[in-house]
Amino acid sequence: MYWVVRVSYNISADLEAGYTCFETAETPLALARTMVAQLALEAAELDQPETDEEALDLMERAGLDVRRRPDGRWGIFDHDGLSAWFNPEIQALDAIRQRLDDVLADTPGSGTREIVFYPDDVMEVHEVADGVYAIRVKDFWGVF
Repeated sequence: MYWVVRVSYNISADLEAGYTCFETAETPLALARTMVAQLALEAAELDQPETDEEALDLMERAGLDVRRRPDGRWGIFDHDGLSAWFNPEIQALDAIRQRLDDVLADTPGSGTREIVFYPDDVMEVHEVADGVYAIRVKDFWGVF
């Protein structure tokens, strides 16, 4: 069993969805104005959308996989599973709370690396800072 750390606006929706998004927004039009969507629209030489319906159509034509999340937000799909941070040297809930900056520091030599876990492997969830969650998982995959 391992402790991982995930930054999230809505951890319940993340766990229900079971996938990670590059970006999320309240509406398709707002999502189309994010950096990821703007780069895709520009690369595909598509115009800027003016409505939610047009935004969905243009983002799809630009090759983006846009999904509505369980919390009602719209997201640009990145991958199955949930991304999180893992540091093998910081593996106790109290230690995570005390060394949160170290866990979130994805710098050379920090020991922290990005991983992917799946909701079925979640054993417990604790909010350790505003929008930051320590999650105990049975296993994880996809160490980057």
